Amino acid sequence: MTYQELQRYRSIEQSIRDLRARRSDLRLIAAGLGGKPPSDVPSGKSRGDGTSRLTALMDKILELDVRIGERLVELEEAKLSVEEWCDDLPPSEAEVIKLRYVKGLSMKRVAYKLHRSVPRCYQLHDNAVSRLK
Repeated sequence: MTYQELQRYRSIEQSIRDLRARRSDLRLIAAGLGGKPPSDVPSGKSRGDGTSRLTALMDKILELDVRIGERLVELEEAKLSVEEWCDDLPPSEAEVIKLRYVKGLSMKRVAYKLHRSVPRCYQLHDNAVSRLK
């Protein structure tokens, strides 16, 4: 793992939560379209190719659901990668890295959570980062 990779993984958990919420919203919309369509949903009249607008909308929702699922898998793998790397670090350094990059906290919040000073957290962070390839 490189420092640039670690930077990209910042706020992984928040991204995962956001994507899960979007996916849930999409599934609720799709479930709602399965019954009687609300008045603001296309009526299902056929287009020139014989496919209804409602079917096209459902296809788009399913496509988005698949893409969100793929992105969730990528983020979960990234989170595991950071956590595996942290397994090789001393516990105090690992906690700083996990809070900073997986949880996406500022260094001030990391220090507060760990009951340490901000400069000490930066020192632990720098020690951990220096171990990167």
